[in-house]
Amino acid sequence: MAHFAELDSNNKVLRVVVIDNNEVGENGSLKGEQYCQNLFKGGTWKQTSYNTFEGKHYNADGSESADQSKAFRKNYAGKGYIYDANRDAFIPQIVNYSSWTFNEFKCVYEPPFYPITFSLVKDDTDSPVILKQSWNEDLGTWTGVLENGAKYNWNNTDQTWELA
Repeated sequence: MAHFAELDSNNKVLRVVVIDNNEVGENGSLKGEQYCQNLFKGGTWKQTSYNTFEGKHYNADGSESADQSKAFRKNYAGKGYIYDANRDAFIPQIVNYSSWTFNEFKCVYEPPFYPITFSLVKDDTDSPVILKQSWNEDLGTWTGVLENGAKYNWNNTDQTWELA
């Protein structure tokens, strides 16, 4: 199956549709985009690769593909992504954090660092609890919230989560 993103006048992705491979020709050919224009009675369409993420192509099992020529348009498009014609890439929504930088190869915005883990260990059951994490630009670090509402901040020096 082939995937196509519909773009608005600002190249923002409105939706992604799936089309049978028999209708689209080779990856990246205009045949698929024209097929979508005819099927959906207009619009601007760009093909996107379901198995491409951060500039790399992956197999269905999640392993990195040996044939990286299949990496197509840097990222699988999602609603709200921007198609950058100069880079021929789909870029996730722009991040408005001054501390994040744009990775030209991956075509994504990256924070200054990532926690080594997004989980903690519960004291009562010893089973890991996954934090709902988000970047806190004011603190310059990641914050996390447990299911019970407890808030934690990532200490990048100690590589640990600390109760906020």
